[in-house]
Amino acid sequence: SRPWRKVHLDFHNSEHVPRIGEKFNAEEFGDRLAAADVDSIVVFAKDMHGYFYYPSQYGPVHPGLKFDLLGAQVEACRRRKIAVYAYYCTTWDNYLAEQRPEWLALKRDRTNYLPKFDATPGWTALCLAHEPFVELMLSHAREFVARYPLDGAWFDMPVPIAGECFCGECLRQLRARGQDPFSRPAQREHKHALHVAFLEKMQRTVR
Repeated sequence: SRPWRKVHLDFHNSEHVPRIGEKFNAEEFGDRLAAADVDSIVVFAKDMHGYFYYPSQYGPVHPGLKFDLLGAQVEACRRRKIAVYAYYCTTWDNYLAEQRPEWLALKRDRTNYLPKFDATPGWTALCLAHEPFVELMLSHAREFVARYPLDGAWFDMPVPIAGECFCGECLRQLRARGQDPFSRPAQREHKHALHVAFLEKMQRTVR
């Protein structure tokens, strides 16, 4: 009887954003969505900088956020029968890239995607070939889908730029299969397989 309207609320904030949601009003937020006939919305659980928008036991919560923004958004939507999905950034996570450099995706020239020293953080690729990294993300997902009455989750950025990674684990896995790790088709097939396996694990986790 009316158009189907979905909002993807893109909300990546680096540590240089000093205050998050200081003037947020959950009632106004929900009422504006309802007035616009929005059927569903994607709101943030974790962004590309590695910051959470709810009090996660894993952290870090964005340092400029002083309340459970995800929880307030979810509650406002549920009361208005608006479907609500949690956004979660996967392999682009600047915080984890700094903390766990062994998980970094490497380019053909052996460099990585880390920002330069003192530069504003950008997209920083980690690699799905590292099982402890995947298990950590599964734990994150279990936490927020158990805590909030979500309609689903949006897992973003699971494949590195150009569909390639030359970290030690990727090289090991490809060579173990008898493939040339420097072959572009082999690299892309490998990353596609990692992507599919990751999404299958996430689907089992969030159901």
